[in-house]
Order: sequence, then C-alpha cells, then structure tokens
Amino acid sequence: GTPVAVVLTTDVDNPERSKRVDARNAVALQVAKELGLPVIDIHGESVKYAACRTDGVHFNGEGYKALAAQIVAGVDAILA
Repeated sequence: GTPVAVVLTTDVDNPERSKRVDARNAVALQVAKELGLPVIDIHGESVKYAACRTDGVHFNGEGYKALAAQIVAGVDAILA
C-alpha cells in the first residue's frame, strides 16, 4: 500500500495561536500512535527557525529550506 505519515504543523509567533497549534499537534500525535503511523515533526524545526519567519507565520527561503529538509528526511526514513 501507499505509505501514510502524520506531519505536525508549524509553530507561530502568536501565543494564543501557538497553544492551538500545540493542541492540534497533540491530537495528531495521538492519532499517529493509535494507528501506528510515522510522524514527521516540522513543528520542532519551525521552532528552531523562528527567526526566519517573515510575518509570524510564514518563513523566508532559509526557513522553508529547513522545513523541506525535515520533510525529505522523514519521507526517506519511511520509504527506507
């Protein structure tokens, strides 16, 4: 079959929205655990590259490159 993964969503600069992101990611992690699905954590990477956000949500080229590398590494691990 086709591999399926859960990808966590990125963090944001707004504390209230960040709490919602954390809550959604917690649900996603629970679902992944229950279904035995791999998780690709771009949330952690987005926290590391917070300085690369252009408007509190979206990233500049360096930030998107880091997120893309995390996704590629996750997909490579799943397909290995």
